[in-house]
Amino acid sequence: MAIENHIEELRNKYLDAIAGGEQELALALMVDALKNRISISQLYIDVLAPAQVSLGEMWLAGVLNIAQEHLATSITTGVMEHFRHEMKPRGHLGVRAAIAVLEDEHHTIGARMFADFLLMDGWTVDVLIDPMPVPDLIDFIRARRVDLLALSCTMPSSQSKTKQIVETLREQGLSSKVLLGGSFLEHINADWSVLGVHGIAKDAVEGIKEARKIVGLANEKIDFESHLIVIGIQIRAFRTQLQMTQQELADHSELDRTYISLVENGRQNLTLGALSKIADALEVSLSSLVRHSST
Repeated sequence: MAIENHIEELRNKYLDAIAGGEQELALALMVDALKNRISISQLYIDVLAPAQVSLGEMWLAGVLNIAQEHLATSITTGVMEHFRHEMKPRGHLGVRAAIAVLEDEHHTIGARMFADFLLMDGWTVDVLIDPMPVPDLIDFIRARRVDLLALSCTMPSSQSKTKQIVETLREQGLSSKVLLGGSFLEHINADWSVLGVHGIAKDAVEGIKEARKIVGLANEKIDFESHLIVIGIQIRAFRTQLQMTQQELADHSELDRTYISLVENGRQNLTLGALSKIADALEVSLSSLVRHSST
């Protein structure tokens, strides 16, 4: 079975499990996936995150009530707690991030996921999932000497609070950088700069890249395994944008489909020749694949 079909089947089974409140089954599915060498990062991106989106859609459609949606989210939170015991950080970068949600925000799974991606990347991370008033958040940032404040914003009303945080940090002479993420970005489009934040990220992978850049770690070396994982994620992203299957990419690049599957999962070393063939098949430059893995 092609890995993409396996992931789709796994995602559907996981969604059925959490929607049905079957905590033990949901965890068992993820534990089995780890044993089958599916990476935690891929499970976050291709299973947990899409499942949460589907949950929201099911609630809006009246398929689930609010109690069922909350239970399902709680199950995913428990799965992520299990994952944290399996994570192997790449090293210690010597930078601290605080992940926070603003008052009146109620969706926290995305913030938790990004915190875990930072942990795997070697950051020291403080996770502030319970919404808190801006003055208390500023005091926390000062006391903990936070290098990066990542704000999870899912509501348009968060705009004023985001601006308040950025302005207060500047007024008090704090050097912490602010990264903005969440579905709120869909509401402000390209005008995020008016909020004064130092960067935005629409997903966890982009978030790691942006976080490193705004705290001055853009040129920090990434270990070889991490390079392969990021290149694989980037290849899959370009492929899915073209609505191309793994088999079609394999045919166009004159490579084996199993090889493409291993590449996309970060488990296959890449020669320059193979990477060039893949780039040509995706109609992107070679540097666009390599650049995303090193910045």
